Amino acid sequence: MKRILLILMLSVTAYFSTNGQAFVQVGVDSSVQSYFYGPLYRSSATSTFNFSHYAYLYTAAELSTLPSGALITGVQWQAQAGTGGLTGSNIFNIHLENTTQTAINVASNNYTTEVANATGVYQNSNYTLTSGGGWINHSFATPFIYTGGNLKILTAHEKIGTASGVINFHFEQATGFAGGISSSSNNASSTFSTSYSNRRPNIRISYIVPTGLDLAV
Repeated sequence: MKRILLILMLSVTAYFSTNGQAFVQVGVDSSVQSYFYGPLYRSSATSTFNFSHYAYLYTAAELSTLPSGALITGVQWQAQAGTGGLTGSNIFNIHLENTTQTAINVASNNYTTEVANATGVYQNSNYTLTSGGGWINHSFATPFIYTGGNLKILTAHEKIGTASGVINFHFEQATGFAGGISSSSNNASSTFSTSYSNRRPNIRISYIVPTGLDLAV
């Protein structure tokens, strides 16, 4: 199995050049929006709640069109049209994990616990976000291998630069599948708050499928 994973990683460049990139979308409701539910928190230009952490769980059924063995190359979240932006040196990180976990325990868990076994796929200490909304893309330097089953996506954000206003994202209800928290100090080890949880921002998970490789070996 380790040999197959190594072959996959060494062959990524070829797959990018020969395979078209597709995506699976979870969340289609664009009639509601909020700054509470991530993937980052920004309620206004002057808010001092500069730290936010979120954990989202997606089931195999929700990802039924994402093949086992696919290489996840990035994620996009849907910001509300006309929403604000970020400039300067902000921090935004993304982790992914293939998991058998079936729920996010908002009442007792925190980001530090949830991210413990996850793989860092996006680390940006000069993160900016263009105002105006739409699908905000985050491309991974190294693709993440999806092995089938449930998938956990986690985000960590610290606003250090300047915000131009509120940043809203479209979301859907997802009780038991999302935990989050935001505050004026680093809250990675603080228990998730129901005010920021149980809803997930609409997401597109971009991927490519390697061809000419027997993934069942």
